[in-house]
Amino acid sequence: MKSILVCIICLTPLAILQAQVNPPLPPAMPVITTTTLPPAYANAPYSAQINVIGGEQPYQFGFSGAAPGPSWLMINSSTGLLSGTPPSAGTFSFTVDVLDTYGTTVSQDYTLVIGPALQFVTPSPLPTGYANAPYSAQIKASGGEQPYQFGFSRAAPGPSWLMIDPS
Repeated sequence: MKSILVCIICLTPLAILQAQVNPPLPPAMPVITTTTLPPAYANAPYSAQINVIGGEQPYQFGFSGAAPGPSWLMINSSTGLLSGTPPSAGTFSFTVDVLDTYGTTVSQDYTLVIGPALQFVTPSPLPTGYANAPYSAQIKASGGEQPYQFGFSRAAPGPSWLMIDPS
């Protein structure tokens, strides 16, 4: 840190005033604090926030030209929100750059794993049920994010006598 010594000399030699003036420190470099991304799943909307501390706002976010994101993934240039819907499972590597007001750029490499889409694996149609007889069928799913919760669709709520165990 540099300091400047200021001397003010008045008309009388006994009245000398000294003061030190410290110029403001430059802001710390920006640091991307989001080091990993949450998982994504095929055919499901995805979003993740890239967070930054330090530097001088406002920040500008973007993909690195050397390692751009997949075509379905967008980044909001002023907020750092990643969003999109991956069309299929896979692994994607890309780099996010952040530029602060002073022109300092920092980068973070990411690997985003896209899991398989949620799908029912129980054959359709379900086994036939008979009037006045107990009915039971197991519904299974794969892909997506577990644990699963099963239920009727609001658009097709199912008959009043039929219940689904959510687990």
